[in-house]
Amino acid sequence: MYGVTRNLPIRQFHGARLTELRSLENVFYFVFERPRAKLSLGRRPRPLSIGIEGSWQLRRADSSPVAEGSPIPESGLQAARALIGEAVVASEVKVPKSFTLTLSSGHVLEVFDSNQKYESFSIPESNVYV
Repeated sequence: MYGVTRNLPIRQFHGARLTELRSLENVFYFVFERPRAKLSLGRRPRPLSIGIEGSWQLRRADSSPVAEGSPIPESGLQAARALIGEAVVASEVKVPKSFTLTLSSGHVLEVFDSNQKYESFSIPESNVYV
């Protein structure tokens, strides 16, 4: 599918904490842990992830770039790893080109639908492939 739709299920990331940055050959993952308050006692939280095959950018609150990739970042990954543990506090869908997740630190992750022929990103736990 080409184009980010208004009903993209990104509110499920609200309250989730960034736990891992994972680089595979052609996909870069941002992995989050769901808030524990929404879980039954004794159950481990299921992860939420965004697999990016297109382009993305991580910016500070002042909009200056921290890291970016298409999909694998060339630099800035160490600074991005410093955000592990930060929670998602807001999100925005920017139809039809991208969506953003704002972290408790003020940093903003923007994921773009940057490829008309192939997948740009996925939220596999929700069976979303754009």
